[in-house]
Amino acid sequence: STYSRNHCPDVTVLDAEGPGQHVLFDVATARPMSDAHLGAAMMAPGAAAKKVEESKVATYGDVRPHQFRIPFGVEVYGGLGPAA
Repeated sequence: STYSRNHCPDVTVLDAEGPGQHVLFDVATARPMSDAHLGAAMMAPGAAAKKVEESKVATYGDVRPHQFRIPFGVEVYGGLGPAA
């Protein structure tokens, strides 16, 4: 199913919060050494993963009545974002 005009989640748990209320998960990877993430990655572990998690939340927008529970950010070198 599509829950957003912008994107479809990687995993959907149907009726997890009650009938018709699904929990959505989406995974994103980040390369800390890329130009887009290098500055933040040098300052804090997991910063690149956090940035892609924030991007996922912005991409989906409001998906009520569903829950966008986890924007799962992973760095290619193994770092995890706060939501992961």
